[in-house]
Amino acid sequence: MVATNGENVTSWKQMILEGIDFDSYSESSFTFGAPISSVDLSRLEEQSAIGVPLDLRDLLCEFNGLFHRYGDANEPVLFDSNQMTRAIEYYRSWDVPTENLLRWSRNIWYLTQCNGFACMSGIVIQQLGQFQPGDFIKFDHDDLESAAEPDQLFRKCADDLATFIDDATIGFC
Repeated sequence: MVATNGENVTSWKQMILEGIDFDSYSESSFTFGAPISSVDLSRLEEQSAIGVPLDLRDLLCEFNGLFHRYGDANEPVLFDSNQMTRAIEYYRSWDVPTENLLRWSRNIWYLTQCNGFACMSGIVIQQLGQFQPGDFIKFDHDDLESAAEPDQLFRKCADDLATFIDDATIGFC
């Protein structure tokens, strides 16, 4: 559960649904994944210097991934636990050098993407340049070629998961 105003406790699903503009999207086009399994949660715990933060654990235990049906495709809005660790693979065959991005991304669980993976956001799980475990960061693919250090590509985008989700509008840029 997440406290959105210090007093009212609401579910992560409710918070997310309240942030979606249903004038532009139909509620029925969104599907929440089943809660994370204990095996997958343990796997994530082992990868991170900070474990799975409590708010992210609560979210994953409520649902694991959010998908938007767009035509015949289900596009990830909020990655599930398996995609969090593999979403960056989209950039492996990108048309610009991505070696740095792929190396740096071992320190990040990606939570969202927008605009066809043009921008990705996530939580730092191991020290990455100036970014500490638990920081929420994002990058834009337009900055890939010029970034020689993580600090030149990534920027901090939120202080906590609730703000991250609210500010990211669940991956819809």
